[in-house]
Amino acid sequence: MANLNLMNPGLRKSILEEMEAYENSQRKLTSLQQYEVYKDRIRKFVKLYLEGFYSKETIEELPIFSSVNIARRIVNKEASIYLNEPEREFYGVSEKQKEILNQIYEDMNINNIMLRANRFYKLQDEQIHLYVIPSEGKLKAKVMLGHQIDAVPSLDDVEKADCYLLQGFDRMSQGLRITETEDGTNQLIADQDDYQTSLNSIAVWSKIFNFIMDQKGNITSLETNNDLGMIPIIDINSGKDSEYWIRSGSSLTDFTIQFNAAISDLQHIVRMQGFGQAWLKGDTNIIPENIKIGPNFILKLPINPNNPVDTDFGYSNANADISGSIQQVELLLSTFLTSRGLDPKLVNGKSEAQSFSSGFERMLSMIDSFEPSKTDYSVFKDAECKLFDIVRAYVNLYGGTNVLPNYTAGVISSDAYVKVDYEGPEVVTSDKEKLDNLKMKLDMGLISLTEAIA
Repeated sequence: MANLNLMNPGLRKSILEEMEAYENSQRKLTSLQQYEVYKDRIRKFVKLYLEGFYSKETIEELPIFSSVNIARRIVNKEASIYLNEPEREFYGVSEKQKEILNQIYEDMNINNIMLRANRFYKLQDEQIHLYVIPSEGKLKAKVMLGHQIDAVPSLDDVEKADCYLLQGFDRMSQGLRITETEDGTNQLIADQDDYQTSLNSIAVWSKIFNFIMDQKGNITSLETNNDLGMIPIIDINSGKDSEYWIRSGSSLTDFTIQFNAAISDLQHIVRMQGFGQAWLKGDTNIIPENIKIGPNFILKLPINPNNPVDTDFGYSNANADISGSIQQVELLLSTFLTSRGLDPKLVNGKSEAQSFSSGFERMLSMIDSFEPSKTDYSVFKDAECKLFDIVRAYVNLYGGTNVLPNYTAGVISSDAYVKVDYEGPEVVTSDKEKLDNLKMKLDMGLISLTEAIA
């Protein structure tokens, strides 16, 4: 679909209609939910989940727990490629060009941007986009989540896009108010509805065209040609299955919601059944309507000598299996952590139990054992190479002009490239492990006592 004629108003209208269609809207809703959960805005989704099990009246009384963000904890542990700044070396460029390239990457704050991209890549099922544009005389890199971007796949290869459309996602039109205070009105001052500004225009990119259009498909920008010769958007993904978008079950954010719902259930059980319910039995004609009880009150039980019914007072205590409920929640957590790649023995083992105050604490500590996969390193090395190609295209086209006035570097050769070396995960050995290793070597006669002490 290399000859996609975006100058055709009918084609633009068809694309806009498909952007608003149910399937695409659901994809974006999933992306938005993932982002909101990661940013600690969980309560709304926990409440929606619980509404499928409880009546409206019960929901009003239910203590909704939403402060354990398993998703963010795991994402931040798994996405650790850029926690330590990588080494970038530029080849096939002059010393002046190398100096300017280093300045460009510093201006883009690229290590922080790539750390953010790495985290959202893990959050959004291993697919994220990176968008590079000139801004205020410099290059700016932006991470685009699934609900911020649409793609028109190529007929030749549906796993690749011939066209991208960038627009904010109108969550209010989908009936999704993220917080209770959000009113859906974008005010002049900064508020939760500022995103609506991006709804009025849509940036369109293909290898031939680049323009801005409104929500009706009318082109509003003066220029329509893409002089860059390439689309400055990088599709960072782990591999596709004959379609553009990678689809999965969003297990990380789903479990975070379900786990907080399970804790809410547990809190409700403790609250409702953790104390006795007072009761009073007696003659209906003499039982008082209002009774105060407590250590500072004396309870008088009236008796009707003409009625054989004895007046009696007591408490009914529920026999809720609180410990069993806690074990169930712990089982949910341990099973999920196991599914994310932790050894079941590590999650469920009892040998370290004495080091933690509870099973919860032990299992949450296991999240620190997550590491980035080798595949992640290769995926982001490829993204860095594509980023360099985009930077080179911008410098060769706009360097020294009013678009990028400080990036006068001459023409960067098509043979130039970047090599990125990441700092691998650090292996931490405990003092006990060091002593055990030394003892084993001593027992095997591999080292002397003097060498062990040294």
